[in-house]
Order: sequence, then C-alpha cells, then structure tokens
Amino acid sequence: MAFDKSKFIAQFKAETLEHLQKMNDGLLKLEKDPGNRELLEWMMREAHTIKGSATMMGYKRIAGITHEMETGLEKAMKGTVSLKKAHFDILFKCLDGIPPLLEDKVT
Repeated sequence: MAFDKSKFIAQFKAETLEHLQKMNDGLLKLEKDPGNRELLEWMMREAHTIKGSATMMGYKRIAGITHEMETGLEKAMKGTVSLKKAHFDILFKCLDGIPPLLEDKVT
C-alpha cells in the first residue's frame, strides 16, 4: 500500500507557514546582528526542517529554495560569507516565494 500524502498536506502547509514566519522574524533579528552564530544555527535548522518536510511531501521547488537558504546561512555561520543587505533581500524574497508554491501557484 502506497503512502497517502493527501492526509498530511494541510498540516504540512500550516507548519510550513509557521516556520516561514519564524524565519522571517529571525531574519529581522539577524539583520541587526548578522554575525550571531546562535541565530544563524537556528535559522539553518528552520530551513532544514522546511526542506525535509517539503521533500517528503513532494514540493521540490520549496525543498530547493530552502536548501539554498540553508547553504547560504551555513556559509555565514562559518564566516566564509559576511551577510550584507543584498543577502537579506534575497533571503526575504525566498521566504516570500514559498507560500504561493504551497498553493501550487507559479510565481
């Protein structure tokens, strides 16, 4: 018997929106303290959680976006990238682009 994802879609969408709100709030804090390692680690975990859930539910675009976000945040955490305004602009655009993908809308 195949796994029926349809029973979990509504929960996945609701949880993803919660994680996105947390990440948005985290980015606002991170803008004020871009080198905050603890916050960067937390943001990476949030992105990782969304990525994993999206992968499991078949939302490949969301998984791809959050994978790239996770990679960028990891580089900032390791100090190979120093977060600037342009980075934050991209991260916020990534967050803004995910909700339409949850509704299977193309942006």
